[in-house]
Amino acid sequence: MVNLKSLYTLKFLYPKATLSLITKFDTAKNLFRNVDFIDEIINYAEILQDKKRAFDIVLLVMQHDNLQAIESVKKIPSKRILTIFSKNLLFHQKMLFISGVKRVINPYWRQNRAFMEGSLNLVRTINKRHFDKEFPKIDYSQVSLNVGEENIRFMDNTFEILESKKYLKIIGINPFCVTLKAHNFSFLTWLEIAENLARKFPKFLFVFMDYPKSGVEFPKIEQENIKVFKNNEDLLNLVVFIGKLDCLLSPDTGSVHIADYLKIPTLELIRESAKRRWQGGGWGGVCECVILPKGWHRNQREFAKIFWQRAEEFINLN
Repeated sequence: MVNLKSLYTLKFLYPKATLSLITKFDTAKNLFRNVDFIDEIINYAEILQDKKRAFDIVLLVMQHDNLQAIESVKKIPSKRILTIFSKNLLFHQKMLFISGVKRVINPYWRQNRAFMEGSLNLVRTINKRHFDKEFPKIDYSQVSLNVGEENIRFMDNTFEILESKKYLKIIGINPFCVTLKAHNFSFLTWLEIAENLARKFPKFLFVFMDYPKSGVEFPKIEQENIKVFKNNEDLLNLVVFIGKLDCLLSPDTGSVHIADYLKIPTLELIRESAKRRWQGGGWGGVCECVILPKGWHRNQREFAKIFWQRAEEFINLN
């Protein structure tokens, strides 16, 4: 999701070019399958098998710190490969140059969302003069994930089951962060936060967001205004769900970036080192952060209390 702006920018600047999104996993195809400005979504393995296919330019927009990922991209037949310069590869692996790849210095020290702004900087590198002339004309409100009728029907049925019309507001709570478990509250802590908020706001509905592979069995929750939405494998259902929320409470994960794109007010739990790289708010909506510093685990209950108190204020304002 953090690269959606860059994808749209590419198509806006080069409308006659074929925009191909190359992935190793199904997540992008699941989420972006109806996006009309992406011409094709292709698996990386398929690219290597197709000996006739070649690209003019390949942008590595993620994992520029990962040497293995860079070497994988070098196997894709192309005239130019661009990625962000990695200070981690320089300092930890002493790699100043990588043959066959142009690495672009990104001024992350001047950015609040280095991954989103860094990928836009890559797009600018293709033709800086053309980018600087045309970029102010881009209207990002035209970007749409284009959910299907089946997603709308699925979620209409879900909200009916949740009895959402009985409540004044719907608050989404995502307690999961698969890739950064060490920088998230425990599930029981999230449950305690939800129970405190539900008591404070009895006319608001608090919905836990679950998914098939979470591995969590939710206990029986006595409070009537706390419920659980368990999605299937279709991420566009999640897009519809988040779009109906009044606000979202979540650790730093994909749900935050979907909410960011939809401009749903979000209170994000994020580690200190990631704030300037991954925080939401890049689409013009409201995203506030509770920052977890190093060693926060020693005072988890104190940080949970801080988040709960901030959430009370945030829900009142949004």
